[in-house]
Amino acid sequence: GGQLQLTFADMPVLLQQVKGGKLRPLAVGTPKRSPNLPEVPTMIEAGFPKVEASNWYGLFAPAGTPKAIVDKLNAQITKITAMPDIKERLTTLGAQASPFTPEQFGAWIKAEIPAMAKIVKDGKITVE
Repeated sequence: GGQLQLTFADMPVLLQQVKGGKLRPLAVGTPKRSPNLPEVPTMIEAGFPKVEASNWYGLFAPAGTPKAIVDKLNAQITKITAMPDIKERLTTLGAQASPFTPEQFGAWIKAEIPAMAKIVKDGKITVE
């Protein structure tokens, strides 16, 4: 029916609909307010202190890829995402680059696994 009652989705998917007045944001799931929607509170500010969620994108290589190749790819991607025109385009889309070193990214993923596993277990989430 062309109606949406409620959704949780990433900023690039919804930003143009919000800016076009078709959707009204209630809160963002990131720890800090979005620079694209600075007037919209975070979930924490809106009274939900345990709700924090944001999407992320990462580049993975097959296990065993030589470190020199991984480092070179990382350096090039970091350089590209720092280019003013790329940063501007990402911002327009409602995204931002937050480059990590391969080691930082790996550590972050390892830290996320137990947190996500707890959510799945506590929520009794199953695949149907």
